[in-house]
Amino acid sequence: MKTVGVLGGLGPLATVDFLDKFYRCGDACQDQDHPPVEVRLCTATPDRSAFLDGHGPSPLGHLREAAVSLKKSGAQFGVLICNTAHIWHRDLELASGLPFLHIAEQVRSFLEHARTPVGLLCTPWTVKGRVYSNVLPREKLVEPSAEVLEHVLMPAIRLLKANRFDEARQLIARVLTQFERAGCEAVILGCTELPIIAKACATRMQLIDPNQLLAEAARRYAMER
Repeated sequence: MKTVGVLGGLGPLATVDFLDKFYRCGDACQDQDHPPVEVRLCTATPDRSAFLDGHGPSPLGHLREAAVSLKKSGAQFGVLICNTAHIWHRDLELASGLPFLHIAEQVRSFLEHARTPVGLLCTPWTVKGRVYSNVLPREKLVEPSAEVLEHVLMPAIRLLKANRFDEARQLIARVLTQFERAGCEAVILGCTELPIIAKACATRMQLIDPNQLLAEAARRYAMER
């Protein structure tokens, strides 16, 4: 089995959600059947969106340091538990020498045979940084407008980080309704906090959980000989 390096804390609940899914998706019968995992909860990392907007320090130094630390601790590959931070996916691979599974690549594989457009819930910089649009065909992806990103999704994500889940769910519900009207049959929960409230969101659309897909991919890769 390979040792998994989890670069998390961006935020902490998203990392807990990933680890829960990672350990539940296997067929282990005892502790020793699980792959070893190294975790870094990098909660001191500067805000990714604030930096990209030009309002704060760079998070890249913190992320590189954590990736190098994972490598030194024996990790053989990494996962990054933040969609927006995948803007620096290649930087982290080069800095650490670790291959990092890409969260959007796991979604692309899942949607390989999708025939209808898929909505994307995310931060503004997940859109601007083309985290998903560099991987998914543009004709398959329905991205939120700049107004929705700034005035609905970012406030919802801030509420999630403050554990104000019901208020966040109400904002997310507004965007889900817009995607339904646009003809989407599925929506990507493209911020790693969003799956935390997914079950409470009433919608006919399929809610695609990148955290779940990344956990399953990490499990498969770790178990390969």
